[in-house]
Amino acid sequence: MQELAYNNNDYPGLLQVLARFFNAQVDNNFMKVSAKLGDGYVSAYNLPDGISVLISDTCFHETIVMQRHASTNQHYYILQFNEALGAEFAQVHDMSDEHYTYYVDRQPILLTSSLMNSKFIFPANQRIRSVRIILGSDLFSNYAGNETADKLLT
Repeated sequence: MQELAYNNNDYPGLLQVLARFFNAQVDNNFMKVSAKLGDGYVSAYNLPDGISVLISDTCFHETIVMQRHASTNQHYYILQFNEALGAEFAQVHDMSDEHYTYYVDRQPILLTSSLMNSKFIFPANQRIRSVRIILGSDLFSNYAGNETADKLLT
């Protein structure tokens, strides 16, 4: 198992962190996963209005745990769409820490907040296609309404 801790508020920045972690190259916001680590790609884009998008299609040889530390100075929401393809494997992970822990292969749709410590587990030998979208709290609240946004995360 490999663990990566991060605290990025945009996905092109996270892509650079991933590239250093995996000893990979980023070209035009696109990173290919090396055959040594698995298969697939990760790409990232910043869009207007503070929206950031990460698109990935990966299968790693060993379990990857991505730990996002809570942000104390910026509030944003992360909306994820995940699709697991292939066989499912039982995973055991220590749930005693102070993070919300999510098995990405079991979370087809997930909404989290930057105010929460979170762990995202990508099980070994499990192909997962994901789209992750960062939405600023103002944009999300304007769209969903403040009361709805608050209810979703309490």
